Amino acid sequence: MMESAEKKPLERSAELPTWALIFVIYTLWSLLLYHLPGLPWWVACPAGAVLVAWYGNLQHELLHGHPTRFRPLNAVFGWAPLTLWMPYHIYSESHLEHHKADTLTDPTDDPESYYFMSKDWQALNPLVRFLMVANNTLAGRMLVGPAIVITRFFVSEILMILRMDFKHLHGWIIHIGLSTVFIYGIHHYLGIPWWYYVAGIAYPGLSLSLVRSFYEHRPSDIAEQRTAIVEAGPLWSLLFLNNNLHVVHHDFPSMPWFNIPRIYRENRAEVLEKNGGFLFNGYSDVFMRYFLKSKDTPVYPVFK
Repeated sequence: MMESAEKKPLERSAELPTWALIFVIYTLWSLLLYHLPGLPWWVACPAGAVLVAWYGNLQHELLHGHPTRFRPLNAVFGWAPLTLWMPYHIYSESHLEHHKADTLTDPTDDPESYYFMSKDWQALNPLVRFLMVANNTLAGRMLVGPAIVITRFFVSEILMILRMDFKHLHGWIIHIGLSTVFIYGIHHYLGIPWWYYVAGIAYPGLSLSLVRSFYEHRPSDIAEQRTAIVEAGPLWSLLFLNNNLHVVHHDFPSMPWFNIPRIYRENRAEVLEKNGGFLFNGYSDVFMRYFLKSKDTPVYPVFK
Protein backbone atom coordinates (compact mmCIF):
# COMPACT_ATOMS: atom_id res chain seq x y z
CA MET A 1 0.00 0.00 0.00
CA MET A 2 1.06 3.59 -0.60
CA GLU A 3 0.92 4.34 3.12
CA SER A 4 3.80 1.92 3.83
CA ALA A 5 6.07 3.20 1.06
CA GLU A 6 8.25 5.28 3.41
CA LYS A 7 7.99 3.50 6.73
CA LYS A 8 11.74 3.17 7.24
CA PRO A 9 14.54 5.63 6.38
CA LEU A 10 16.61 5.02 3.30
CA GLU A 11 20.02 3.52 3.69
CA ARG A 12 22.53 6.13 2.62
CA SER A 13 23.93 3.75 -0.01
CA ALA A 14 20.51 3.93 -1.66
CA GLU A 15 21.33 7.54 -2.56
CA LEU A 16 24.07 6.51 -4.99
CA PRO A 17 21.85 7.35 -8.04
CA THR A 18 21.54 10.95 -6.80
CA TRP A 19 25.29 11.23 -6.25
CA ALA A 20 25.78 9.88 -9.78
CA LEU A 21 23.25 12.40 -11.09
CA ILE A 22 25.14 15.28 -9.47
CA PHE A 23 28.40 14.05 -10.99
CA VAL A 24 26.90 13.60 -14.46
CA ILE A 25 25.15 16.99 -14.57
CA TYR A 26 28.19 18.93 -13.39
CA THR A 27 30.49 16.99 -15.71
CA LEU A 28 28.25 17.63 -18.71
CA TRP A 29 28.04 21.31 -17.78
CA SER A 30 31.82 21.56 -17.61
CA LEU A 31 32.22 19.87 -20.98
CA LEU A 32 29.55 22.03 -22.58
CA LEU A 33 31.03 25.29 -21.30
CA TYR A 34 34.52 24.24 -22.37
CA HIS A 35 33.37 23.47 -25.91
CA LEU A 36 30.68 26.15 -26.14
CA PRO A 37 32.76 28.70 -28.11
CA GLY A 38 33.32 26.18 -30.91
CA LEU A 39 29.78 24.84 -31.11
CA PRO A 40 27.13 26.22 -33.50
CA TRP A 41 24.20 27.84 -31.71
CA TRP A 42 21.78 25.16 -32.94
CA VAL A 43 23.81 22.58 -30.98
CA ALA A 44 24.91 24.67 -28.01
CA CYS A 45 21.56 26.25 -27.18
CA PRO A 46 19.40 23.09 -27.11
CA ALA A 47 22.10 21.19 -25.19
CA GLY A 48 22.43 24.04 -22.70
CA ALA A 49 18.67 24.38 -22.30
CA VAL A 50 18.29 20.68 -21.53
CA LEU A 51 21.06 20.90 -18.93
CA VAL A 52 19.48 24.00 -17.33
CA ALA A 53 16.16 22.16 -17.06
CA TRP A 54 17.83 19.01 -15.74
CA TYR A 55 19.80 21.02 -13.20
CA GLY A 56 16.58 22.73 -12.06
CA ASN A 57 15.08 19.32 -11.38
CA LEU A 58 18.24 18.34 -9.50
CA GLN A 59 17.76 21.44 -7.32
CA HIS A 60 14.25 20.19 -6.61
CA GLU A 61 15.68 16.86 -5.45
CA LEU A 62 18.28 18.60 -3.27
CA LEU A 63 15.75 20.77 -1.42
CA HIS A 64 13.70 17.68 -0.57
CA GLY A 65 16.60 16.26 1.42
CA HIS A 66 18.82 14.34 -0.98
CA PRO A 67 21.42 12.96 -1.27
CA THR A 68 22.23 13.50 2.44
CA ARG A 69 20.30 14.26 5.61
CA PHE A 70 22.44 17.40 6.01
CA ARG A 71 20.54 20.07 4.08
CA PRO A 72 23.36 22.66 4.03
CA LEU A 73 25.55 20.11 2.23
CA ASN A 74 22.78 19.33 -0.26
CA ALA A 75 22.38 23.06 -0.87
CA VAL A 76 26.05 23.37 -1.89
CA PHE A 77 25.21 21.43 -5.06
CA GLY A 78 22.21 23.66 -5.78
CA TRP A 79 23.76 27.11 -5.51
CA ALA A 80 25.45 27.17 -8.93
CA PRO A 81 23.65 30.06 -10.71
CA LEU A 82 23.09 28.21 -13.97
CA THR A 83 19.45 29.28 -14.18
CA LEU A 84 20.42 32.87 -13.18
CA TRP A 85 16.98 34.14 -12.20
CA MET A 86 16.18 32.61 -8.78
CA PRO A 87 18.48 32.05 -5.78
CA TYR A 88 18.39 28.45 -4.60
CA HIS A 89 17.39 29.34 -1.03
CA ILE A 90 14.28 31.20 -2.19
CA TYR A 91 13.26 28.36 -4.49
CA SER A 92 13.72 25.92 -1.62
CA GLU A 93 11.64 28.01 0.76
CA SER A 94 8.85 28.66 -1.75
CA HIS A 95 8.59 25.08 -2.95
CA LEU A 96 8.43 23.65 0.56
CA GLU A 97 5.61 26.12 1.29
CA HIS A 98 3.85 24.76 -1.82
CA HIS A 99 3.96 21.30 -0.25
CA LYS A 100 2.51 22.66 2.99
CA ALA A 101 -0.40 24.37 1.22
CA ASP A 102 -3.78 23.09 2.37
CA THR A 103 -5.39 23.93 -0.97
CA LEU A 104 -3.15 23.42 -3.98
CA THR A 105 -3.69 25.98 -6.81
CA ASP A 106 -5.48 28.40 -4.46
CA PRO A 107 -3.64 31.71 -5.08
CA THR A 108 -4.19 32.76 -1.44
CA ASP A 109 -2.54 29.58 -0.16
CA ASP A 110 -0.27 28.05 -2.81
CA PRO A 111 2.87 30.08 -3.71
CA GLU A 112 3.19 28.19 -7.01
CA SER A 113 -0.36 28.93 -8.18
CA TYR A 114 -0.91 30.51 -11.61
CA TYR A 115 -4.51 31.42 -10.78
CA PHE A 116 -6.08 34.72 -9.74
CA MET A 117 -8.97 35.46 -7.44
CA SER A 118 -11.80 37.11 -9.38
CA LYS A 119 -11.31 40.58 -7.88
CA ASP A 120 -7.57 40.49 -8.61
CA TRP A 121 -8.22 39.34 -12.17
CA GLN A 122 -10.60 42.22 -12.81
CA ALA A 123 -7.96 44.66 -11.55
CA LEU A 124 -5.42 43.56 -14.18
CA ASN A 125 -5.04 45.58 -17.36
CA PRO A 126 -6.19 43.95 -20.62
CA LEU A 127 -2.65 43.23 -21.86
CA VAL A 128 -1.74 41.33 -18.70
CA ARG A 129 -5.00 39.38 -18.87
CA PHE A 130 -4.25 38.50 -22.49
CA LEU A 131 -0.78 37.24 -21.56
CA MET A 132 -2.12 35.19 -18.66
CA VAL A 133 -4.73 33.57 -20.92
CA ALA A 134 -1.98 32.79 -23.46
CA ASN A 135 0.07 31.38 -20.58
CA ASN A 136 -2.61 28.74 -20.11
CA THR A 137 -1.74 27.19 -23.47
CA LEU A 138 1.40 25.09 -23.62
CA ALA A 139 2.76 27.21 -26.48
CA GLY A 140 2.22 30.35 -24.41
CA ARG A 141 3.69 28.76 -21.29
CA MET A 142 6.87 27.93 -23.20
CA LEU A 143 7.10 31.26 -25.06
CA VAL A 144 6.03 33.91 -22.53
CA GLY A 145 5.78 31.73 -19.42
CA PRO A 146 9.42 32.24 -18.38
CA ALA A 147 9.05 36.03 -18.67
CA ILE A 148 5.85 35.90 -16.60
CA VAL A 149 7.42 33.71 -13.92
CA ILE A 150 10.53 35.87 -13.68
CA THR A 151 8.58 39.15 -13.63
CA ARG A 152 6.17 37.99 -10.94
CA PHE A 153 9.06 36.70 -8.87
CA PHE A 154 11.10 39.91 -9.11
CA VAL A 155 8.04 42.06 -8.32
CA SER A 156 7.31 39.99 -5.21
CA GLU A 157 10.94 40.28 -4.07
CA ILE A 158 10.98 44.06 -4.63
CA LEU A 159 7.71 44.46 -2.72
CA MET A 160 9.19 42.43 0.13
CA ILE A 161 12.14 44.84 0.34
CA LEU A 162 9.80 47.85 0.21
CA ARG A 163 7.99 46.35 3.21
CA MET A 164 11.38 46.37 4.97
CA ASP A 165 11.48 42.59 4.97
CA PHE A 166 15.11 41.62 4.32
CA LYS A 167 14.99 37.89 5.09
CA HIS A 168 16.09 37.01 1.54
CA LEU A 169 18.79 39.66 1.30
CA HIS A 170 21.75 37.51 2.37
CA GLY A 171 20.84 34.89 -0.22
CA TRP A 172 20.49 37.51 -2.92
CA ILE A 173 23.96 38.84 -2.12
CA ILE A 174 25.42 35.34 -2.53
CA HIS A 175 23.40 34.67 -5.69
CA ILE A 176 24.30 37.99 -7.34
CA GLY A 177 27.95 37.43 -6.49
CA LEU A 178 27.96 33.92 -7.94
CA SER A 179 26.01 35.03 -11.03
CA THR A 180 28.41 37.91 -11.64
CA VAL A 181 31.41 35.61 -11.41
CA PHE A 182 29.72 33.08 -13.70
CA ILE A 183 28.73 35.59 -16.39
CA TYR A 184 32.11 37.35 -16.21
CA GLY A 185 33.90 34.02 -16.43
CA ILE A 186 32.11 32.71 -19.52
CA HIS A 187 32.54 36.09 -21.22
CA HIS A 188 36.16 36.79 -20.26
CA TYR A 189 37.57 33.26 -20.60
CA LEU A 190 35.24 31.72 -23.19
CA GLY A 191 34.13 34.75 -25.16
CA ILE A 192 30.42 34.01 -24.60
CA PRO A 193 28.30 37.20 -24.31
CA TRP A 194 25.84 37.40 -21.42
CA TRP A 195 22.91 37.90 -23.78
CA TYR A 196 23.78 34.69 -25.66
CA TYR A 197 23.68 32.69 -22.45
CA VAL A 198 20.48 34.37 -21.19
CA ALA A 199 18.52 34.25 -24.46
CA GLY A 200 19.92 31.04 -25.89
CA ILE A 201 20.34 28.82 -22.85
CA ALA A 202 18.87 30.08 -19.55
CA TYR A 203 15.51 31.27 -20.92
CA PRO A 204 14.86 28.16 -23.08
CA GLY A 205 15.94 25.99 -20.14
CA LEU A 206 13.25 27.55 -17.96
CA SER A 207 10.81 27.18 -20.85
CA LEU A 208 11.52 23.45 -20.97
CA SER A 209 11.10 23.17 -17.20
CA LEU A 210 7.66 24.77 -17.46
CA VAL A 211 6.47 21.88 -19.61
CA ARG A 212 6.49 19.76 -16.46
CA SER A 213 4.68 22.26 -14.26
CA PHE A 214 2.17 23.26 -16.97
CA TYR A 215 -0.52 20.85 -15.78
CA GLU A 216 0.82 19.31 -12.58
CA HIS A 217 -2.17 20.68 -10.68
CA ARG A 218 -5.73 21.83 -11.33
CA PRO A 219 -8.44 23.38 -9.17
CA SER A 220 -10.95 20.88 -7.82
CA ASP A 221 -13.39 20.75 -4.94
CA ILE A 222 -11.87 17.34 -4.14
CA ALA A 223 -8.37 17.85 -2.74
CA GLU A 224 -7.04 14.48 -3.91
CA GLN A 225 -8.00 15.27 -7.51
CA ARG A 226 -5.83 18.38 -7.81
CA THR A 227 -2.60 16.60 -8.77
CA ALA A 228 -1.81 14.91 -12.09
CA ILE A 229 -0.01 11.85 -13.36
CA VAL A 230 1.87 12.02 -16.68
CA GLU A 231 2.99 8.58 -17.79
CA ALA A 232 6.01 9.92 -19.65
CA GLY A 233 8.65 8.06 -21.62
CA PRO A 234 12.17 7.47 -20.28
CA LEU A 235 13.74 10.68 -21.62
CA TRP A 236 11.09 13.03 -20.21
CA SER A 237 11.03 11.05 -16.96
CA LEU A 238 14.81 11.32 -16.59
CA LEU A 239 14.78 15.02 -17.43
CA PHE A 240 12.08 15.69 -14.84
CA LEU A 241 13.43 13.09 -12.38
CA ASN A 242 10.07 11.29 -12.36
CA ASN A 243 8.14 14.27 -11.01
CA ASN A 244 5.75 13.71 -13.87
CA LEU A 245 4.30 11.06 -11.50
CA HIS A 246 3.33 13.99 -9.36
CA VAL A 247 0.75 12.37 -7.11
CA VAL A 248 3.41 10.04 -5.71
CA HIS A 249 5.78 12.94 -5.15
CA HIS A 250 3.15 14.90 -3.21
CA ASP A 251 2.19 11.87 -1.16
CA PHE A 252 5.85 11.20 -0.32
CA PRO A 253 7.84 14.44 -0.83
CA SER A 254 11.01 12.98 0.68
CA MET A 255 11.00 9.91 -1.57
CA PRO A 256 14.06 9.96 -3.88
CA TRP A 257 13.38 10.37 -7.57
CA PHE A 258 14.55 6.88 -8.53
CA ASN A 259 12.03 5.13 -6.24
CA ILE A 260 8.94 6.97 -7.51
CA PRO A 261 8.30 4.81 -10.64
CA ARG A 262 8.33 1.56 -8.63
CA ILE A 263 5.87 2.91 -6.08
CA TYR A 264 3.64 4.15 -8.87
CA ARG A 265 3.71 0.83 -10.73
CA GLU A 266 2.84 -1.09 -7.59
CA ASN A 267 -0.05 1.24 -6.73
CA ARG A 268 -1.20 2.53 -10.13
CA ALA A 269 -4.87 1.65 -9.79
CA GLU A 270 -5.03 3.14 -6.30
CA VAL A 271 -3.28 6.35 -7.40
CA LEU A 272 -5.55 6.91 -10.41
CA GLU A 273 -8.66 6.19 -8.38
CA LYS A 274 -7.47 8.67 -5.78
CA ASN A 275 -6.79 11.49 -8.25
CA GLY A 276 -9.96 10.93 -10.24
CA GLY A 277 -8.16 9.73 -13.36
CA PHE A 278 -6.27 13.00 -13.79
CA LEU A 279 -3.90 11.27 -16.21
CA PHE A 280 -1.96 12.06 -19.38
CA ASN A 281 -0.50 9.39 -21.64
CA GLY A 282 2.88 11.06 -21.95
CA TYR A 283 3.85 14.63 -22.76
CA SER A 284 2.83 14.07 -26.38
CA ASP A 285 -0.70 13.84 -24.99
CA VAL A 286 -0.26 17.17 -23.17
CA PHE A 287 1.14 18.80 -26.32
CA MET A 288 -1.66 17.49 -28.54
CA ARG A 289 -4.39 18.62 -26.17
CA TYR A 290 -3.13 22.00 -25.04
CA PHE A 291 -0.36 23.33 -27.27
CA LEU A 292 -2.68 25.98 -28.72
CA LYS A 293 -5.75 25.36 -26.56
CA SER A 294 -6.15 26.86 -23.10
CA LYS A 295 -6.30 24.21 -20.39
CA ASP A 296 -8.64 26.33 -18.26
CA THR A 297 -9.27 29.90 -17.13
CA PRO A 298 -6.76 31.85 -15.02
CA VAL A 299 -9.62 32.85 -12.67
CA TYR A 300 -9.72 30.59 -9.66
CA PRO A 301 -13.13 28.93 -9.41
CA VAL A 302 -15.40 29.27 -6.39
CA PHE A 303 -16.39 25.89 -4.96
CA LYS A 304 -19.60 25.55 -2.99
